Amino acid sequence: MDRRCLPIALACALACPAGADDGVTLKLDRLLRPTPPKLQRDLAKFLSADRVTGDENRNISATGGVMMRQRGVAIRADRLDYTAETDTALAVGNVTLEREADTVTGPRLLYRLGEETGEMESPVFQIAKTPERRTAARGSASKVLLEGDEKSRLFDAQYTSCPVPREDWKLSVSELLLDSRNQEGTAHNATVTFFGVPILYSPWLSFPLDNRRRTGFLAPTLGSSGRGGFSSRCRGTGTSRPTRTPRSRRSSSPSAACRSALNTAT
Repeated sequence: MDRRCLPIALACALACPAGADDGVTLKLDRLLRPTPPKLQRDLAKFLSADRVTGDENRNISATGGVMMRQRGVAIRADRLDYTAETDTALAVGNVTLEREADTVTGPRLLYRLGEETGEMESPVFQIAKTPERRTAARGSASKVLLEGDEKSRLFDAQYTSCPVPREDWKLSVSELLLDSRNQEGTAHNATVTFFGVPILYSPWLSFPLDNRRRTGFLAPTLGSSGRGGFSSRCRGTGTSRPTRTPRSRRSSSPSAACRSALNTAT
């Protein structure tokens, strides 16, 4: 079949069954049926590929530059097998999954389109910059579980907001939960590395994915001088309720600073 973009139901009808030379004969429907409900329209799927084959159970195999789209989701791969009974897509080879503005790439993806859940091996992910998120982020993991409610759970993950190829700071974790709906990240067994130097370990920590301020520590400031030696400065930040003193109209944020110096003997 020539490459084209088709609704999945039409692709099922036009796809050549395995072992057959001719496609399925279509019958003209003379009735003007009502528009499907919004839920059905949102779950409508579109498929394009160099070659598409199918069977009488509406299962489809597509190869060569495959792209399957559903509202809010797009899957690209070298090969994709779609099972209608479970509404599941198995994509293999140069797989890219796009959900909203975020992308995940890897060698293999199992995705349940109706539930918007799935799993991918060896993912490399990109979290795009949005009006709610002032900076983009990226990383990799050994495995990702795409859960419901816009959550992604990554294992043995690396996470940073530095643009490629920089890694001024990096978060290494055994498990990382990214909650896009609540704009929050939660890490377990986390190590923060700053310019290649581990500066913090925590069995658990959380951080915002959006522009909201959270209580915590900012990245340290490092420096050195001939008189003072090596020094580091670590500033804390947080949120507080607005003060009720008439002289102050702005809320204040508590901050803490810790300073250490290693003096070099002369």
